[in-house]
Amino acid sequence: MLIQNRFEPIDIVDQTIFLFAALNGYLDNIPVNFVSIFEKELYSFLKNSIFFMCLQTSLREELDVELLDWILITFKEFFFKAYEVGVRIRANTK
Repeated sequence: MLIQNRFEPIDIVDQTIFLFAALNGYLDNIPVNFVSIFEKELYSFLKNSIFFMCLQTSLREELDVELLDWILITFKEFFFKAYEVGVRIRANTK
């Protein structure tokens, strides 16, 4: 969790979002071996989200917990659906 490559530091906004997710139960149902994947996919999802700019502004001033909560719930649903599809695809190829 929050392991950074030597020359690729994680942005403070991303760190804040991931720590918020971890401390508020958003990772509770994520299998341990998928936490790093969840983290990377969350960063990618955020960077491509129209709400990310709003969230960055919010985090620099005052945290908009409702916006962050909505984004994390939306992403978690997306992540689980993608995970389920991946599991079904792997099962069908065996």
